[in-house]
Amino acid sequence: MPRLTLLQRDIDEISKRRAVLLKKAEEVCEYLARLGVKEVYIFGSILTEKFDAHSDVDLAVAGIPWEHKYCVEGTIEDILGTEDFHLVYMEDAPDYIVRSIKERGRRYAGAVS
Repeated sequence: MPRLTLLQRDIDEISKRRAVLLKKAEEVCEYLARLGVKEVYIFGSILTEKFDAHSDVDLAVAGIPWEHKYCVEGTIEDILGTEDFHLVYMEDAPDYIVRSIKERGRRYAGAVS
């Protein structure tokens, strides 16, 4: 069996980390959908081959009920197992950011339409 080079092991570890974090990001989307949000997106490098050892998880939410706004970050951190994430509240974000998220991100189907 050929020995993996250090670079190949790093690539494999990054690929595994990306897969695990993507699954956990989907769990976050499920959690947010249960809160009654209108839209949830996963976006950023986690959806691309540009994901690397320093990448975080990027999420966007629209229509989160007021009583949950700004209170969900702790639960998201628990689900992801890391504090390396960004949560964009789409109502508070500039239009060009929202457009980019909607064009390039992955909308979670469980959210209320």
